[in-house]
Amino acid sequence: MAKKNNPTITHTEVICFAIRAIDADMETWRQRCEGLPEDYFERATEQLRIKLEALKQMYLYETGTEYVD
Repeated sequence: MAKKNNPTITHTEVICFAIRAIDADMETWRQRCEGLPEDYFERATEQLRIKLEALKQMYLYETGTEYVD
């Protein structure tokens, strides 16, 4: 039987992609809120920051090391 050559992706890679996506979303919000009071950015990204911290904790559990930006 021929060996299938399917690409694989690990849990750690998925977590890293998710962290990068949230970082990109937060940067977009930072640009949108430029020139506005700081609390606009804080309120707009509150849920993103919660998810980001959860993903970083998952990364820590998965690898035993903290995620480094």
